[in-house]
Amino acid sequence: MNWIANFIRGFLLSFNAISTLTKPGLKRYVAFPVLINAVIFIAGFVLLWTYRIGLIEWIYKPYPDDNTWQLILWYFIAIFLFGGIILVAYFLFTPIGCLLASPFNDSLAGKTEQLLSPDEPQEEIPLSAGKFMKTVGKEIAKVILVSVVMTLTFLLNLLPVIGTILFLLCTATLGAFVIALQYLDYPMDRHDFSLLEVAKTITGNLSLCLGFGLGAMLLLMIPFLNLICIPVCVIAATSLFVGLKNEGRIVVANKIAKES
Repeated sequence: MNWIANFIRGFLLSFNAISTLTKPGLKRYVAFPVLINAVIFIAGFVLLWTYRIGLIEWIYKPYPDDNTWQLILWYFIAIFLFGGIILVAYFLFTPIGCLLASPFNDSLAGKTEQLLSPDEPQEEIPLSAGKFMKTVGKEIAKVILVSVVMTLTFLLNLLPVIGTILFLLCTATLGAFVIALQYLDYPMDRHDFSLLEVAKTITGNLSLCLGFGLGAMLLLMIPFLNLICIPVCVIAATSLFVGLKNEGRIVVANKIAKES
C-alpha cells in the first residue's frame, strides 16, 4: 500500500508544480525554456507527421491482396508503433530542450529550493564558464543515455506484434526512470551529487520516482501543457528532492542516498 501511495504522490508532483510557475522570482527562469520547448515540439511533430507512413511500413507493409485480418493487423501495428514513436520523440526532444535551457534550469532549481526551504541558507551559485561546461557535459551524457536506451528498446519491434507491446511497456518504464534522472539531477547537482548518485537515489525510492517520471510523461503528452513541461518538471523534481531530504532519505552533508 505504501508503494502505491508513494507512486501516486510522485505522479502528482508535476501537476502540482504548475501553480508554482508564477511565484515571485521564478518567472524569468521559465520564459526561455518554454520558448525552446515550443520550437522543439513543433519541429518534432512536423517530422513525425511527414514520415509517419514510411516508419510504419518499415515494420509491416500492406499489399492490395491482403485479407481483412492482415489489414486489421496493419492498423494494430500502426497504432502501437505510432504511439511508441511519439514516446521516443518525447524522450529525445526533452533532453535536447534541457541541454539548450540548462543554465536556466539550474537557476530555477536553486530558486525553487529556496522557495520550498526558506529557513535553510541557500548558496547562490554564479554561472561561470566551468559550471556551464560541466552542466552541458552532463546534459550531453543524458542525451547519449536516452539514445542508447531507446535504440535498444526499439529493437523489440523486430518481434511480430508482441514486440511492439513489449516496446511500449519497456519504453514507459525506462522512460520514467530516465525522466526522473534527467530532472532530479538539477537540484542534486547543486549539492555536488554525481549522476550515478542521482541514479542510486532513484532506485532507492523507486515507486516515488517512477511515479514522478510517469506523471511527467503524461504532462508531455497533453497539448499546450507540454510547452511548459521543462520548467514544471524542474520545479517538481526540486520539490521531490526537498521532500526526500526532509524525510532523511537524502543526506546532503555527506551526499549519501538512503535506501527506502
